[in-house]
Amino acid sequence: MLHAFALKFTIYNKKFEFISELPDYFLTFIKKNNLKIKERFKKLFK
Repeated sequence: MLHAFALKFTIYNKKFEFISELPDYFLTFIKKNNLKIKERFKKLFK
């Protein structure tokens, strides 16, 4: 379960490498959501 989540998380983060050409407002939206995901991710291991 935990391994599967970690795998999905890394795949999700790798997607950000392919969207550097998108508009700034979309990138900021993604970055905000990414921060929320990271916070949840940290809470799982505490």
